[in-house]
Amino acid sequence: MHNRKTFKLFSLIVLLILGLTVTSCVGVGTARSGWSGVVAGEESVYLGSGAGKLVALNSSNGFYQWQEALESAASGGGLGCSGATAAVIYSTPVLYGETVYIGDGNGRLYAFNVSDRQSKNVTLNADKPGAIIGNPLVAFDSVYVGSTDGNLYAYDAASLTYKWHYNTGGEIWASPALWQDSVFVASFDKKLYSVDAETGQANWEKPFEANGPIIASPVVFGDTVLVASLDRHIYAVNAETGDLQWSYPAGETDGEAPKRWLWATPLAGEGKIYASCMDGIVYILDQNSGDLVDIIDIDEPIASTPVFAGDRLVIATESGKIYSVNTTSYQKIELRNIDAELASPLGVDGTTVFIHSTKGNAVYAINGETGALLWSTSLS
Repeated sequence: MHNRKTFKLFSLIVLLILGLTVTSCVGVGTARSGWSGVVAGEESVYLGSGAGKLVALNSSNGFYQWQEALESAASGGGLGCSGATAAVIYSTPVLYGETVYIGDGNGRLYAFNVSDRQSKNVTLNADKPGAIIGNPLVAFDSVYVGSTDGNLYAYDAASLTYKWHYNTGGEIWASPALWQDSVFVASFDKKLYSVDAETGQANWEKPFEANGPIIASPVVFGDTVLVASLDRHIYAVNAETGDLQWSYPAGETDGEAPKRWLWATPLAGEGKIYASCMDGIVYILDQNSGDLVDIIDIDEPIASTPVFAGDRLVIATESGKIYSVNTTSYQKIELRNIDAELASPLGVDGTTVFIHSTKGNAVYAINGETGALLWSTSLS
């Protein structure tokens, strides 16, 4: 079972690298793929649907508030495509004030005002568009976003006016992360970069290099930036210098080492690192040393990034089983089985966890402590 699911994920990655899923010709009303997660506002939740729409739902009952199609411009596409196509949305929306920012698989960044639904958009690289896979980052009145064309871009957050770009040596799938006045970005070239948020110039003498591509987004805690690589290692890097502080596993012969890819972004909390793996294990590490504290055996691949809901860790497997883990005793309970294929990162607001099933084309809200289903909404 694990091998089949890992092969399926590998096949998806290959297709995306080849550009087949981001340039295929599908009409606006046709269901697409993608794995956009859910972000919560005060009274609404926002996500990108499989039909290429930015959707706003009432966070209390799941009722539709509005939706806007992210339609890309007409393109030849290299596969004989013509006419406008619905966007493929991998990026989870980011809410900043009254504006929702989201990117699409055709390299277009959108900014929607949630009050009047007025919008702006910009194509990151009009000559050779790449897909936006990771989430935008908004800080210092700027929005930062990575692209599979290998560049990290900075735009004015209000006007979407171009500021600068920084080129890495490979595709960027991970979301950028912020530390002080630095932006971190990870790349398929196996490297983690630190750039100045204002100028886009490199901060480190050389980037930190892992032994495999980095898909999971960097995580910052204190003066440390954490990355999980497809080389099945987790690295803690000094945010100021780029020097390695620790890695897990420390040795290649470690019997407790991850057996599959680290796809989901790790979480940091209360001195611990929680790293979910496609081998069905959640590895709990000491934040300061990288030593293994414990493991939680979920026994199914985990592609969705988990969340903290209250004092519990909520995890979703690829098959739709939802688990809650006590962060003190590390005891797990199965909250619910929604029986839907899950790859999207989970969303959270207090103890409410939001789950987007792209294959089931639905959004679920559950209580992260009890597993009670609060509401579910099918997406059009």
